[in-house]
Amino acid sequence: MPLAQMPFAERRYFVSFVGSATNKARHKMKTTAEEWSNRTQKDVLVSMKHMSDWKEVLQKSAMALVPRGFGRSSFRTGETLQMGRVPLYLWDDAPW
Repeated sequence: MPLAQMPFAERRYFVSFVGSATNKARHKMKTTAEEWSNRTQKDVLVSMKHMSDWKEVLQKSAMALVPRGFGRSSFRTGETLQMGRVPLYLWDDAPW
């Protein structure tokens, strides 16, 4: 069942990520996002714990951090686009 659309101005998080801590780049992403949040006073949620309500978090977000997984891509890119959010794709291994 699709989640209801939420007007941009009503979204709680400017950017979010819910997923596992599979590599050190994700830990750096979390630290960087939290530091940015403190400087800009924008709400950010980056959780490396299992959260069953990840769809609701994404619904309440304007954008989603989409770090690469074990390969070059991330399935979160598709999920984020399907939910009408802006994916911010992150990688750390080599320049494109």
